[in-house]
Amino acid sequence: MKALVLSFILSVLFCLQVSAKQPPVVIKVGTVAIAKKWSDIYSEVSRLILEKAQLKSRIMVTPYLRVKNGLEDGTIHMSIMFRSADVDTYTVAIGKVREKKIVVLGKRGNHFNSLSSLHGKTVATQRGTHYDADFDKDDKILKQSSNSYEQNILLVLKGRVDGVIGDYQSILTVAKGLGHSPSDFDRPLVLSRKSSWLLLSSSSVTPELRKKIEIAYQSVLNSGQIEKLINTYPSWLKD
Repeated sequence: MKALVLSFILSVLFCLQVSAKQPPVVIKVGTVAIAKKWSDIYSEVSRLILEKAQLKSRIMVTPYLRVKNGLEDGTIHMSIMFRSADVDTYTVAIGKVREKKIVVLGKRGNHFNSLSSLHGKTVATQRGTHYDADFDKDDKILKQSSNSYEQNILLVLKGRVDGVIGDYQSILTVAKGLGHSPSDFDRPLVLSRKSSWLLLSSSSVTPELRKKIEIAYQSVLNSGQIEKLINTYPSWLKD
């Protein structure tokens, strides 16, 4: 009797161990809800790569912090987003997808020509993001964080803050969705160029699955399919 019980327990433990090692059947993709059109682009790029890898996908458009947390705890398997020191600790970077201009933008008549010109000014930032190291460490620049570009752009246009930091395409996209145009803003202060990357969760994506996705990424990148897909969107999204 004891032998039967022991055998049953060992069988259950073995099944649990095997189950824990199984790769995800459906790849859960977290697309950052920055701006609808860019969310659409990144969702399509992710779907394109996973179709090439012959893997099923589930696309979830969700706030930045939820994507970060999901990648860290493994409930989100893949995303296209900016890299940072903390993100690199729980993800594997597969490759670059798109380079973007990181800017500080004020409303028309309020132009900044350097970081020092922002000293004593208030700049709206998106909570949890790190766009530019020099900007982040400059404590003479006042920072006001919120959960979205929408909030930050409205703060700028209503004169409640002096500028907004972020990637230029997304700021313009969100502004357009709010009924505004690039002419409502002054010339951008370009801080740097930063690439969005295809990232995989290191806690939930197995090495075998990672290799499969990496091969698919390289294939669609080298064939020009990613660039071709992005170029189907309006030109003002690709500045």
